Amino acid sequence: MKQILISVLILFYGSSVFSQGIKFEKATFDEALAKAKQENKMVFMDCYTTWCGPCKRLAKDIFTLEEVGRFYNAHFINLKMDMESDEGKSLLKKYQVKAFPTLLWLDSEGRMQHRVVGGGKAKKIIDAAVLAMDSINNWKAIAQLYEDGDRSLTFLRKYLAQASRAGVDAKEATEQIFNQCKPEELINADDYNLITSVAKTSSSSVFRFILKNKKEFYAVVDQATVDQYIETVLTNELTVVSRKGTPEELALKEKEILELDSYLGGKILARMELTKVRESGDRQKYMVASVDYALEYEMNSWMILYMHAVGVVMSQQKVSEDLLNKAITIIRRSVELETKFFNTDVYAQLLHKAGRSEEAKQAAAKSIELAAEEDRKTLWSVSYLNGEIK
Repeated sequence: MKQILISVLILFYGSSVFSQGIKFEKATFDEALAKAKQENKMVFMDCYTTWCGPCKRLAKDIFTLEEVGRFYNAHFINLKMDMESDEGKSLLKKYQVKAFPTLLWLDSEGRMQHRVVGGGKAKKIIDAAVLAMDSINNWKAIAQLYEDGDRSLTFLRKYLAQASRAGVDAKEATEQIFNQCKPEELINADDYNLITSVAKTSSSSVFRFILKNKKEFYAVVDQATVDQYIETVLTNELTVVSRKGTPEELALKEKEILELDSYLGGKILARMELTKVRESGDRQKYMVASVDYALEYEMNSWMILYMHAVGVVMSQQKVSEDLLNKAITIIRRSVELETKFFNTDVYAQLLHKAGRSEEAKQAAAKSIELAAEEDRKTLWSVSYLNGEIK
């Protein structure tokens, strides 16, 4: 019934409130609460900082949309709060804001009803507001049920989904789901998305479970997604140790990562080493190392292969026959995975460098065929087939 009422309100106010985006009050926090009480509304507070990129995108691209403004202006007193201002600092502590943007929905007494960390498309922002007004299913209600002791599997899954969006640590709930299920019951896309949203350390039993069963998860999610999750967790931990730890601690962490997953661990360490080479400024050494890295670890990523091959094409330094052949191998693989005019153009250039003229002409012709008229104006392949390049 409540959902029906909310839908009716959307339709009613959608036709009677005219706005270009959300109207944010020029008011203090207390003034916004007082206005909310007077108009019998909730307060929506955008918690941002001036340096936060996602905050700026949300303000520029989403809050300015008519459909978003129409709904928010009808149902909330809207307030933007710089969490580094004097007023914002006290609210940051009060509402335990730890990431930006954090979106809060409060009643007129300032009691938190719902929260979301991060941005999203217009529909996601409106859906979050609808949920905030639902006193049975908003974050306040769900958190209270958890506090009261509901540990049913169905509820825990619901709690975990909301906790992830709210930016709340839910490791305990994750472990409770993990302990209630047989291992094979967790190998599905929905539970994968839930448990990985909060399992962010390599020491957690959930992370170890995914690592141990990654091939089974490949079948229900996909390999790239699972590997990216594992890489992200391990890379974040390695980065922290490399910045704050001793050389001995870093060596131990590198060993641990390799022991956890020899292939992905090797990839992470190779990428870190590649970064060091790039930062050293030795372009020749970096060019060789980047192609070797791509050959070893990125043969299923067409864009990364393309980017590493471009470095060889653009190099003003002498390129060995071995390096040139390796570069041709990775750009050919890039084209096989995803045939675009620009990676095919690079393929043609590398074939030309290797003296493989007929193959170069075929690749150049294909590149021109794929390119839009505007893109052909600066395309190497056009100049090459016109005889301008020898």
